[in-house]
Amino acid sequence: MPDDRAVQRIVVETPVLIPVELRPSRPQHWAVVQVARQAMKRDLRVCLAYSRPPAPFERATVQVEYRTHPGKHRDGYYRPRDPDNAASAGNKSLLDALVLAGYIVDDSAEHVAASAEWTLREVEPGDAEGLVITVREVSGGD
Repeated sequence: MPDDRAVQRIVVETPVLIPVELRPSRPQHWAVVQVARQAMKRDLRVCLAYSRPPAPFERATVQVEYRTHPGKHRDGYYRPRDPDNAASAGNKSLLDALVLAGYIVDDSAEHVAASAEWTLREVEPGDAEGLVITVREVSGGD
């Protein structure tokens, strides 16, 4: 029997950037990484609080567009040049924040269809940097 519920899709634009301490090519002490993950998770959770679904999605896909200004910066944030590095740096904090904010039931493979898909986009100076997060509910048959 098909599911008659409409599939929900939520898009949230956030000013959150990945802390440089999470850069995969620059190993840090575990405590430094933990503090950076907690800070990113806290910032995401605040941004996500305003658009949460009425109930967490049982199964969902997650897409992330990481918008950054081109060039080098010394502001403490990581601006990777390829999506795999962005995913490696930010995936754990992002999925944890989605669970804590009530978007998804759990961040296990049972509830998240594959890992979050990351893309990068350079924006012009003056345009907002940050993460654009799309969470789409997956119906039982998908």
